Amino acid sequence: MNRFSIISGDGGAHLLSTRILFFYILREQLKVFVLAALGITVVMNFGAVIVYLQGYPLPLGSLLKILPYHMPVLFPWIFPLAVLMATTLTYGRLASDNEILAIQMCGMHLIRPVVPALTLGILITAMVLVGNDWLLPWCRKREYEMYLQESDRILVRVFQSKEKLKGGNYTLTWEDFRNRTLYHVTVRQREGEDLVAEYTARTGTYSTNGQELTLELRDITGTHFRDGLEIRWDSHTQTIPLKGVFMREPGDKALTTAGLLRKLEEKYGLLAPMPENGEAAKAVEQQVRGLWISIYSRSGLAMSALAFALIGVPLGILARQAHMLSAFFLGCLPVMLVFYPIFLMGQSMAEEGTISAAAACWTPDAVLAVMGIGLLGWLFVR
Repeated sequence: MNRFSIISGDGGAHLLSTRILFFYILREQLKVFVLAALGITVVMNFGAVIVYLQGYPLPLGSLLKILPYHMPVLFPWIFPLAVLMATTLTYGRLASDNEILAIQMCGMHLIRPVVPALTLGILITAMVLVGNDWLLPWCRKREYEMYLQESDRILVRVFQSKEKLKGGNYTLTWEDFRNRTLYHVTVRQREGEDLVAEYTARTGTYSTNGQELTLELRDITGTHFRDGLEIRWDSHTQTIPLKGVFMREPGDKALTTAGLLRKLEEKYGLLAPMPENGEAAKAVEQQVRGLWISIYSRSGLAMSALAFALIGVPLGILARQAHMLSAFFLGCLPVMLVFYPIFLMGQSMAEEGTISAAAACWTPDAVLAVMGIGLLGWLFVR
């Protein structure tokens, strides 16, 4: 039996039924949203763990310390998808159980059952906006700090499992590693394609601050090819940069929107001198465009939650007779075929300066929202 019956009476009863309907649909959406967000988070973080293990040779203990700060980075992508799943499946079930028909028979306009979906979209949009501006920069900063703290354990893992390490212009190879000591260490220094120097040490001990690897080498022989000199040292200290070897510094991603705008003003604003050289000017323009893309993409990703809610409602109703999984895949089609292609293409065009950053980041939301409103209007008329 349907949960709605024909309401007759004064406006108070009508208002009460509207409130009941609103909270009923919102509650159903929230149930699916929470389950969907948890499921997508598990899947995406499983992929993140694999990427971490492939790119950064992290011990399990270090991974468990760093991963909690990496998980929120995925939320701007996870939450809009969870909104899409929640709206598509909830409204698909309402239509399949003829509850949408019952709402019409109560004399309510079809816009009323759409309001809970818009409310969910607005709530998640606001949450993602706040997270993008405050939580994510802090998490990226903490993730990198935790990496620096765990850098010594990471290097031990590297020395145990590999035989080569590249950092800056240097390539380091070794034959054995025991008790924090490298044996038969070879250091090669290059500038471009040219080999500048190559020398081998019998042993080498190391220390690191996460950004640099300092080697204390003993019994060194080799050649400095540029000067044509033979190298014979009893000891030598060699510093190898580790910046970007395992994990890149977060850079602008660790700044809030206010921080990005402040950087634009201070470094590239009206008071900052512009380079006269053509190549340097192009590089500055590229950096400025990158900062604007970072700013607008935060709001663009957040607004996608509302756009996904708008497209999810009509697609869910249209797929009312389909299997729930089929209904979800139907809802994903506009996202995969429209939203993400436009988003990625727009960012590429914005980086080249063809279109503005605002247009690149907001156009996918606008296109999906217009599609959703158009489908809703067609459903209302029908």
